[in-house]
Amino acid sequence: MAYDGSFSFRDLLRDNSKSDEDIQEAIVQVLQGKRVGHEGFVQEDFLRTPCMSGIGG
Repeated sequence: MAYDGSFSFRDLLRDNSKSDEDIQEAIVQVLQGKRVGHEGFVQEDFLRTPCMSGIGG
């Protein structure tokens, strides 16, 4: 989740072979592995990440 690009909600939700239970399990696993706060957040020095209101959050 914004750290190493290894998880895609879009791909998970678009995969027709996944059941609701599969999706739930995958999301729970990702959230349990989330780092506290912004620790380890990966961002290129030349890129500016917009604030939450700028991305619709």
